[in-house]
Amino acid sequence: MLKGEQNLEPLLRQYITLRITNMRGVNNQLIPWERYQDGDLVWWSFVISPEGPLYSVFGGRNNGKDDETILTADALRIQLQGVLDYHYDPRRASWKIDRATNSDSNVKSLDTHPGWKGWLKARGATDAGECIHCHECTEVLQIPHIDAGAIKESDFYKWPLPENVGLTLEPGALTVKSVIKGSAAEKMGIKTGDVLGVAERHRIFTETDLRAELHNLAADSPSFDLVWLRNGKVMSATLELDAGWRKVDLSSRRSVQNAPIGANLGFPWGHAANTQERKARGIAAKVMAIKPYKPDGSVAGKAGLKASDIIVAINGKNHDISGRELNIWFKFNIKDGEKVTLTVVNAKGDKRDISYTAKLKYE
Repeated sequence: MLKGEQNLEPLLRQYITLRITNMRGVNNQLIPWERYQDGDLVWWSFVISPEGPLYSVFGGRNNGKDDETILTADALRIQLQGVLDYHYDPRRASWKIDRATNSDSNVKSLDTHPGWKGWLKARGATDAGECIHCHECTEVLQIPHIDAGAIKESDFYKWPLPENVGLTLEPGALTVKSVIKGSAAEKMGIKTGDVLGVAERHRIFTETDLRAELHNLAADSPSFDLVWLRNGKVMSATLELDAGWRKVDLSSRRSVQNAPIGANLGFPWGHAANTQERKARGIAAKVMAIKPYKPDGSVAGKAGLKASDIIVAINGKNHDISGRELNIWFKFNIKDGEKVTLTVVNAKGDKRDISYTAKLKYE
């Protein structure tokens, strides 16, 4: 897609295209990153009407994967053509489903957000420099909630998937591929082949648009309005959502990994041991087997952790995680100042325990 697709060129020529390379000075009133951008992204685009309102967004990830069903040239083509058709439809004004405003907050740029100073403090900095990455926007947005105290894992459940309300969509489209049995969508009568068109009184063009409306739903809202087409007939319903419906996989979210909560690992990173490495040390499949990356000089390293060790349990827990998923699990399960015991197996196959005090800030 970034290399350019021939079938996109005629569509792109009907748009004014701008590339955002730094989020620091982006005006939230014009390009609404506060509510309509998933900062833990791979690639993202905003499609904005020449009259001002946001029409559509495109991009993101699916349960931590750089999902080929979302980020495709065909999906982008469907979005761009759909927006053009909608924009030039003479009936559009009478439908009254355009956004009245792109943002209902007073935030104009990232450095005017209430979380900006707290984010800088958490980083031990007085200024962030010139370049602000997208995930750092999300980190800033989280700070007021973290500072309010008692934040929990569910507070990080952002950008729910269609599956959260019971829908699986065809790749790159809003056509329903399947409906999950017993889900809110099934109870409201949505069927395979239905084509979604409006969510929460806003026209949607992409799966990302649908996720945006789910994301912006009030935390205590028990319902979600949808309009769709079935064989050319307009249908609608209000989905009644169950408690816990927002739960999503957090393992890819860098903004969660960097959040100033809980404690850091005590060593920089944990890679997954491969099958051969497990076998050589007598470690079973589907249990913890973490190779510590450059532990020398870290809190865990000073306690005795070696790069040649493989970690098989943390405080007795041995589920099979590594990488960012490990960092995030640690944050939600280990508190600042808590004693941590790593059970490791060395190159000879000998097992030993290493203990240290976990800290919020990495050392």
